[in-house]
Amino acid sequence: MDPVHEVRIDFSRWGRESYFVDGVLVDQCWSMRWNGERTFEAHGHSITVRVRTSMKSLEVQAHVDGRLVADNLFAEVNAMLQRRAQKPRQPWNWDDWISQVVLWFAIAFGMFSAMRYFKW
Repeated sequence: MDPVHEVRIDFSRWGRESYFVDGVLVDQCWSMRWNGERTFEAHGHSITVRVRTSMKSLEVQAHVDGRLVADNLFAEVNAMLQRRAQKPRQPWNWDDWISQVVLWFAIAFGMFSAMRYFKW
């Protein structure tokens, strides 16, 4: 029987992914696509991480040597996306749209006035 290994994936804010096995960096890359897979070798095993995303779900699976070892890795994010997808949308109306436009014009006017005043 193979010993148990810890696999950790760190995602940075800027789209960098780092794959660690037992605390040792084994692979690094810029972010995966919204749908795809990344395969790398560690301790003589092939590790594959598969990702499928949509507006309603996030499915991430981990396979070791072709055998599924972890399904639904981000269960809390997936649950949040499904709740958000089921939440009824409020109907569009002119009042909200006009108030947003007026607000953004006021912000832009204030910024440009400040820029002229301080001669930026």
